[in-house]
Amino acid sequence: MNRLIFVFLWGSRMEKLRREIVYKQQKNGGLDLPNICVFVQLQYWGCIVRILSKDSCCACMIQYMGGWLFRWWGWQAIELNRPVHFEVPKFYLCLKEFRDTYELEKLGVEEKNKKVVKQWIRRNERVSNMDGLKSDDSLRLWKKLQKSELAKRQRDVVWMSLHKCLPTREFLGKRGLCRAAVCPVGGYGDVETVDHLFWGCVYAREVRDGLKPLFRELCGLETVTWGTIMFGLGVANKVKSRVLWLLLGCIKEVLWDVRNLLIFKNQVIGKEMCLNMILGRLYVYYLRDVYHSNATDAEGVWKYKKWRFLIK
Repeated sequence: MNRLIFVFLWGSRMEKLRREIVYKQQKNGGLDLPNICVFVQLQYWGCIVRILSKDSCCACMIQYMGGWLFRWWGWQAIELNRPVHFEVPKFYLCLKEFRDTYELEKLGVEEKNKKVVKQWIRRNERVSNMDGLKSDDSLRLWKKLQKSELAKRQRDVVWMSLHKCLPTREFLGKRGLCRAAVCPVGGYGDVETVDHLFWGCVYAREVRDGLKPLFRELCGLETVTWGTIMFGLGVANKVKSRVLWLLLGCIKEVLWDVRNLLIFKNQVIGKEMCLNMILGRLYVYYLRDVYHSNATDAEGVWKYKKWRFLIK
């Protein structure tokens, strides 16, 4: 079942990221995908707790087969006049593994409450750190991506670029799916990584230079750094930071589309056409702001009437 879910998620048989990351909440860098294994373990945990709380033949059998395990946890009183099975079966040892993995002993008496256990597991998730950022900065960035207004496909491209799991040639080469990890643009022999695709590539630099007036006018950025392109850093103003995130989403989606057109259809997209594609996607966000607020406020944020003079 897990495998089928991931094949459907990625649209191929190749899983591009470790499952434990995808299971995390969106604010921690995951996709909030339901973890079937943890769900089944929680149901089994709750079932055992529920049966042991009752006075029945089934509870007596579980107390006998569980042996020292439930007495050790304090779930069962030590009674010397009742028989105990000294070798605990494996279907009870899996409960011990589940308890040790998520450190449920710290909950004390509350570990018998399935809802509390579920909240504990979700609360103790670790944040997926990004290269070059601290844990707190990574957490703020994931939350910003979660709350951003990016279109679904742009959000996916940004999310995969932050996890370095976009299927670039370097990514495919490590899995034996590509002969060479060389970037198809420019002919300089550089390795096509995520950083190279959006920052170091000659084509990306030309597009970035063409967009500098737009960065200056919309976001107040005189210089565009690697941190700005990869993580959206450098803007403190809330409104301009939102515009920067939407602009970066459009840039990354278009650069990824241009790269795929070159590789799969041998279709070369020039710099001017690429800039027009970015502006076309950005225009959708401008229209959305016009619809939700009014044309005057949207023009004050996006400076739409200046685009044709800024981008030449």
